Amino acid sequence: MKLRDSDQLHGKCGACEFRNICGGSRARAYAVTGDVMAEEPCCIYEPRGYHPDANQKDTSSPGCEAHNLIQVEVAHS
Repeated sequence: MKLRDSDQLHGKCGACEFRNICGGSRARAYAVTGDVMAEEPCCIYEPRGYHPDANQKDTSSPGCEAHNLIQVEVAHS
């Protein structure tokens, strides 16, 4: 797996026109999903023309649960 290969990004990060500039947080993606190439769970940007699956949980709100999850995991380690 190549972290610098933006063509390997999943979800909205893979569809984002800024993926070669931003790339999202691979650490947050891994902490929340267990997949280092998953979409950035706290990103509020919606790429042009991106339509997530209807069954996919919306984690793109500014009140993202990823921050809370990471703080809890760090506190318990």
